[in-house]
Amino acid sequence: MDCAVDKLHDFMESDGIDLLSYCLEKANLIKFLNAQVNEREEKNKLLNEKDELSKKIDALVASHKKLEADVSHKRQIVLTMKKKLKLIRGQRKKTEFTVHCNIENTLQQYGITAAEYHGGALNGVMLC
Repeated sequence: MDCAVDKLHDFMESDGIDLLSYCLEKANLIKFLNAQVNEREEKNKLLNEKDELSKKIDALVASHKKLEADVSHKRQIVLTMKKKLKLIRGQRKKTEFTVHCNIENTLQQYGITAAEYHGGALNGVMLC
């Protein structure tokens, strides 16, 4: 998911700036066209520029939407996995005795005190 978020962030830093500049440029062209340019050749040139900018804008918007959808999809997957993990943790059975209790019970079964065991007094002594 981090990869998808990074891609979206990179898009906003690089292509997002291009998208804004293309939109501004297109708006300026439309404003200029509305000022009723007299020369037909000039008007056709501006219309072609507007069409090219529209195509670039559409491509960048589509790319941005795709990246956002990817991030959204991956976030949904993470949420689903977190819910599954929480369910598994909730269903997990807890043991009756902890490991520490089991060790203490085993030591008591053989008549060993914890102080002797931890103090090293059992080194070399046979328990059976």
